[in-house]
Amino acid sequence: MNSTTASNNHTMIFSVLVVMALSAVGVTFLHLPIVTNNVAIFAIAFVMAGLVFFQYMDLKSEGKLIYWIMIIPFILFGILLVLFIPDVCHFSINFLRRFF
Repeated sequence: MNSTTASNNHTMIFSVLVVMALSAVGVTFLHLPIVTNNVAIFAIAFVMAGLVFFQYMDLKSEGKLIYWIMIIPFILFGILLVLFIPDVCHFSINFLRRFF
C-alpha cells in the first residue's frame, strides 16, 4: 500500500470517528430513557474503539496471539462482573426492580 492510499484511509477513518463522536453527543439530545441512552453511547464508543484498534494500532496485520491477549481479560472481567451480581442485588434490589 503506498502512502497516498494509507493517508486517504487514515483521513476516512478519522472523518468517521469525528462523525461518530458527534453522533454520540447527539444521542443525548434525543431524550431517550437513561438505559437506552447509555447503551447507545457505549455502542458508538465500542465501534470507535474498534476502528482505532484496527486502523491506527495496526492490529489487523497481527497474528492470533494478540487477539487472545485481548479476549482473555474481557472474559475474566465478565466473570468478575457475574461474581459481583449477588452483592449488587443484595444492596440495591430496589434500583434493579425499577428497570427489570
